Amino acid sequence: MRSRPFLFAALLLAITLLGCALGTSGAPEPTAITASLPPPAETVLLDLCTLLTGDEVAQALGEAVELQARLQTGACSFAATSGAQPKSVAVSAAQGAQARDLVQMAASLGLLFGGSPEAQAMAQDLQANADSMPLQEVVSKANSLLAPLGYIYTPVESAAGATSWGWNPMGAGSLQQVLGETYLSVSVVGMDEAGARSLADGLLTIAAARLPAAFTIELEDSLRIEFTAAPPTAVPEPSATPESPTAGTLWVADRNAGRVARIDAATGSVLADIPVGPFPNSIAVGDDAVWVGNEGDGSVSRIDPSTNQVVATIPIGKKGFLRLAAGEGRVWVAACLDKLVAVIDPMANSVVDTVDVDSCWNVALGGGAVWVPTGERTVTRIDPESLTAIPAVFVQSGPSEISSGFGSMWTANVNAMNLSRFDPQTRQVTATLATGLEKASHSLLGLAAGEGRVWVASNAGILGFDPESNQLAVTFYSVQEPWNLATAGGLLWVTTNGPEGILGLDPETGEVIRKVLWGVSPLTIAAGP
Repeated sequence: MRSRPFLFAALLLAITLLGCALGTSGAPEPTAITASLPPPAETVLLDLCTLLTGDEVAQALGEAVELQARLQTGACSFAATSGAQPKSVAVSAAQGAQARDLVQMAASLGLLFGGSPEAQAMAQDLQANADSMPLQEVVSKANSLLAPLGYIYTPVESAAGATSWGWNPMGAGSLQQVLGETYLSVSVVGMDEAGARSLADGLLTIAAARLPAAFTIELEDSLRIEFTAAPPTAVPEPSATPESPTAGTLWVADRNAGRVARIDAATGSVLADIPVGPFPNSIAVGDDAVWVGNEGDGSVSRIDPSTNQVVATIPIGKKGFLRLAAGEGRVWVAACLDKLVAVIDPMANSVVDTVDVDSCWNVALGGGAVWVPTGERTVTRIDPESLTAIPAVFVQSGPSEISSGFGSMWTANVNAMNLSRFDPQTRQVTATLATGLEKASHSLLGLAAGEGRVWVASNAGILGFDPESNQLAVTFYSVQEPWNLATAGGLLWVTTNGPEGILGLDPETGEVIRKVLWGVSPLTIAAGP
């Protein structure tokens, strides 16, 4: 981490000399703390990110810090609140530098993820322009290229009275310290020829009664940070009674941070941020619960939507690829490394049976049965009562995604680059849809039915097919690296493997109606109450 010892020294000196409590009444005059930082302004902003989020300042103060609400400086991005309110991952200057280093390392070792032309182009762009990109964009793009390598990130846990720093995606090496009760409002202000202009505003929670009630940090190039005492009521407190579930709710898993967001589809607001297991990669909604598959430890987390809390963690098997579906009084978990489908009883919160399969790529319910793509062209049918599994339908090559809708089952076939539609009662393929999918150059990653269309996502864009005619109806090529799809609140929702975040699109025009910036790698999405 780039260190500014003179800045920390000046801050500590002021703390020692002033020694007054934060609870001082009245409106105190800010105490100026002057420090010298070189231009350009972007460099200063990066250092401000380090100052506010890095572990050095926590060690220097002997306390933990936590950013509250949303703070955007243009060079880095923070969002963190306590309880059932939105929060995200703070990206510091040191983290951005490490992401850039990883890009260079991967390029030199030939480890660019996938090796596709798009990945190569993104890597070249990062290598050439990373120094001028916002840190959030650098980290997001680096992560999409370097998923096997990982990078440092800083999650802020929602545990009452604590802040946690983690140094790897599995959370090992995390540190927790107790927070104090005083809240400071924060403004990062830039000075130009016309006068002062505010770059960002937010709330900072800091446990340091030795700090003055108000102070500023003045910088040589006319940037400064202003701290002013604010009452604790300015920060939302954790609530034991979250908002009531609605039909327009989205559940999004952040794979690298091990958490799930609850999002109001009508407004795009993050209603809750819920820690789950490591590397969540699948979500199913059913039986009055939200079920999350965690590939990092081979478990399933059960979230109670009435409290937004994990109420059970159910071990399944080996670490790795999991896919979930909920219905028919059970939760069905395709544990692909174990070559089985585990059956969870929601009343017992435990696995009560398993069904062996040759292989598996996904799982879905429809027509009173459980359907699992299990082979080169095979979809296996599992009877939910007898648990009998039979190869039932033969589709095009490489069925990977599967979904139900409009009285049919649909598979996205990654090798054939098309969709198969079959009748779950007769088990006959009724249509093969291919128009537009030939432009995709890697896996068909998302499949959903809703808003009058069957939707499929690939790196080429999002395509919507008319289930009445089985013809391509709409194409949205403007979304970069779409990943997973869901429909809720009258919109088509898509997660992206890039800086665009989570998007709510008009299903007719593709116009972005809602945009949610949350998490490090929010790739998996499901709709439900």
